[in-house]
Amino acid sequence: MTRHSRTLRFASYSSTQVAATIRRFETTGMTSFTKDDYVALHELEARIVAMRDKHVQALASLSSAGGQSPAAESE
Repeated sequence: MTRHSRTLRFASYSSTQVAATIRRFETTGMTSFTKDDYVALHELEARIVAMRDKHVQALASLSSAGGQSPAAESE
């Protein structure tokens, strides 16, 4: 498994956890009491998506180049 694949798995897991936390904030009415935390969760979610997109592009580049570099395999 390449570094990019591991990062994508972590990003998927993290995104799921953050989304669940955001839903809990919304369903319990905590968004108004802890607005800074709620905003920070959305910012974290955006960073996770950006990280995931970066690694998806890297994997696509590796695939179009006919495989992965030896450096990517060892990470």
